[in-house]
Amino acid sequence: MSELQEIEKLLKAAMQSLEVGLEEYWPVVNPDKNGLQEANLTTHLAHKALNSGFYAYPQASNAHFEAGHSRVDLLLIRKTERIKTAVLVEAKKLYSSEKALELVSDFEKIRRFRFVPDRIQKGADLETVKYGLLMAITTSSANMEWWNDPYDWDFGASWDKLKAIIETAALRSSVTLPARRHQYVLYAVFELGRT
Repeated sequence: MSELQEIEKLLKAAMQSLEVGLEEYWPVVNPDKNGLQEANLTTHLAHKALNSGFYAYPQASNAHFEAGHSRVDLLLIRKTERIKTAVLVEAKKLYSSEKALELVSDFEKIRRFRFVPDRIQKGADLETVKYGLLMAITTSSANMEWWNDPYDWDFGASWDKLKAIIETAALRSSVTLPARRHQYVLYAVFELGRT
């Protein structure tokens, strides 16, 4: 199984876990107006990743300081005898052009991410394969349909900038959570190279 397939399998397992959890409790007041918070995505993803041999680091610091101090929502690292796999995760609620533009910024943050050099201990000599993962949650089926088959929307502004990014993803799809009000989880996985 390729690393991309493993990441997608992990994502689907996490969303299945979230779906089951939502049958037990709906953590949002006024579900007709408010969708789930994006932390629900990263929490369930971290849980499944930990059970799959990854280490999970919420709010991991970025050593790339040129644009100021920043963190990624979640950093997942798994080491084998041959290689280290790192998945840099950013998640957002997607309900407006402002949020689309925030996802564009999140992608740039992921793309520029640098590990804090003196923090990598074991396996520092191993090659690291980096992936970026953008996740979004929306209550809008139109947003979900656009994510899966993006089209020009706002003349080069926020949605079109996001379109240009997600079209470069190695893997892009969505999952529907049939909760009290359908939630659509959107994701795009990017191959960021080796270090």
